[in-house]
Amino acid sequence: MNQKGRDAKLIIAGNIIKGDKNYVEKTVLGKSTEHIPWIELSELGKHIVGMDACISPIEKNPQHESGVANKVFQYMFFSKPLLVSNCEPQKRLVESVECGLSYDHESAEELAEKIIWLMDNPDKAKEMGENGRKAILNTYNTDVYGKKIIDLYESVLRKRSAKS
Repeated sequence: MNQKGRDAKLIIAGNIIKGDKNYVEKTVLGKSTEHIPWIELSELGKHIVGMDACISPIEKNPQHESGVANKVFQYMFFSKPLLVSNCEPQKRLVESVECGLSYDHESAEELAEKIIWLMDNPDKAKEMGENGRKAILNTYNTDVYGKKIIDLYESVLRKRSAKS
């Protein structure tokens, strides 16, 4: 139980950067934190369904500014409210779909505030999760984007044929 009487557990899934591993193991992991180094994709849903919210704490850098991590879409599919760092692509997605909150990737205080906000506003958090799921079913899926890609390729081929 934390200082405000909230009971929470943080599950860290995935690799921890080698330089941070000792710090995390000695200062972060404890009874309210668990580290799962790897989750098979076939098992991912079993983990996500038991969570109240999902975090994508990606550090801002050129690689992460180029797109949205797959895990964000996976969390959305399972109707979970998101808490994402302010990498522009994932921040823009979360805000446009209204499926979560973003925070400054360098501010642990802001991250904590947003976690507490989600805990204090369970109805709004649930609505955010539902918004994410709807976005996956209606927009961010291979049926919708597959058609867009095929249309794009056909347009390129038509233009190429017209030039020949």
